[in-house]
Amino acid sequence: MKRISFTHFYALLLLASIFIIQGCKKDPISHENNPPASPPQAVGPTGHMSGDSIGGPFTFITNSGGVIYVDLSDNHQISFTHEDYENFEIDLWGNVFDNGNTYLSANHESLNGKHLKDRLGNRRTIVFPDGAKITMHASGVEDPLVLVCIYDGAESHGINASYNMLVHSSTDLAIATDLDNTEADGEAGGFEFSETGLIFFNNYTEDIPGEVVTDYYLLGELEWANPNLVTDYYE
Repeated sequence: MKRISFTHFYALLLLASIFIIQGCKKDPISHENNPPASPPQAVGPTGHMSGDSIGGPFTFITNSGGVIYVDLSDNHQISFTHEDYENFEIDLWGNVFDNGNTYLSANHESLNGKHLKDRLGNRRTIVFPDGAKITMHASGVEDPLVLVCIYDGAESHGINASYNMLVHSSTDLAIATDLDNTEADGEAGGFEFSETGLIFFNNYTEDIPGEVVTDYYLLGELEWANPNLVTDYYE
């Protein structure tokens, strides 16, 4: 089965647009200074991904009942829920406004409505209890998202956040493995179910692919019996 490099994946996602090839260092909404070589090409959703290829919103259901919801145009948020915990939601929100347009930065993080922290760098990864993973790329700490990548087993999906477009959707295990292994996760954490409820945590950083620095600490916690009570461990 043919494998593709992550460089080729980036070219696929944004068709060689300048701000991606240069490592997301350019502001994706500064098209006057750094115009993309050409607009990206939308693809149809495959596997557990659903939504309109252009405009979304996009919904991905993980193998064990987790839900990733990406809304880049109406509510401007990314949220995570799970069918095994009815009263639970992590929301990533925060917008950047430019020339009358609104772009999602997703740099604020809330657990059941309580703001816990802000993104620490230009990449943020959340891992679900079943191993499904979403990695979000921005140009900077408070800048708009430019790329959202989702991995779950053999599935890999890419959303061009600047164009609000699904530009990669595959159920090829070799491709998913290659992309996941060669993409840096940045600030990474996840959530797990516990005997008393749910914990939300950070546990490592990966600024260079394969170079993982372990750093576990709790961000927040929920109780099964009291979903409105959020324990904030970050501040």
